[in-house]
Amino acid sequence: MVSLFHDGYKTGKLEIPAIQDKRLWVVESEFANVLHQGRREGNTLSAALRDCWDGVCLKPATKSNRLYASHPHLCLSGTISPSELLALMRARELTNGFANRFLMIWAEREKIVPFPTATPQETVDALASRILGVLDFVQAEHVTERDHLQVGLSAQAQSIYAQLYRGELIDDSAGERVTALLERRAPMLLRLAMIFALTDLQTQIDVQHIRAAMGWIRHGVESAKFVFVKATDAADSVRTNAAVKKIVDFLRVKGPASRWKITSECFQGHASKSIIDAALERLLLASPAQITVQNQPRTRGAHGPLTNIYALSDGRPLPATTK
Repeated sequence: MVSLFHDGYKTGKLEIPAIQDKRLWVVESEFANVLHQGRREGNTLSAALRDCWDGVCLKPATKSNRLYASHPHLCLSGTISPSELLALMRARELTNGFANRFLMIWAEREKIVPFPTATPQETVDALASRILGVLDFVQAEHVTERDHLQVGLSAQAQSIYAQLYRGELIDDSAGERVTALLERRAPMLLRLAMIFALTDLQTQIDVQHIRAAMGWIRHGVESAKFVFVKATDAADSVRTNAAVKKIVDFLRVKGPASRWKITSECFQGHASKSIIDAALERLLLASPAQITVQNQPRTRGAHGPLTNIYALSDGRPLPATTK
């Protein structure tokens, strides 16, 4: 891959000049090939793609014809069936950050048309003209210059992004596996919003660009859930979400409460231990934590382990004992 936008190298006595335009759009109609290559022993494709997403210069450790690519600008578009993705996406791709560097979008055919009508030429010309206008605006011909155009956020866009960043963009209610796939939602949102702003021929990201980008992020979230979450997991997630809301509402009205009180009074004994455990864990592991837990001795004269007292993370002090 580095050979497609290298900084120049020497083979024998022949000097190969550097490629000045480091922009590269790769269309991989069989994304399974990429995953297969990444599983081969000693293959560095996965690491190179992660570095490209991070904007890191590529320096693969090859024994001969050392190739380098400084500041590459790579876009990879791939297609793959859900069954192949589930079969080839191993735990390593989920934990090393490879998978969450891709925005996964579910797409399907809506109609079966044996002889589709060609897009009118005037429509193609209009789109091409608009793209050329955007390329002129961003000064795309300055391929050797870096940071020649800066894009910022308006005050309102910053406010909306901050709300999303503290809430929906860190939501982990879909479970550990899907959350790992969505770890980079926030930077993806900003990148998409920047593209939408530039297509409007402006260097300021406004509210409409944040909202449009968030629409794509939400579609990506639902796509990941659709592929990676089993029906039983989805049902458990729905029950856990309902339990989370019920516990928060209960603690807001009743104040700090023990686990027994939550089970008996909040749920009247109609929720399973696993669902309550999952709901409490989600509230404790939220960022920031939505509840706090404190160990307290049982009522006077009682023996046994300490009692866990749960309270909303709103600064209210916990009582000294539990009656």
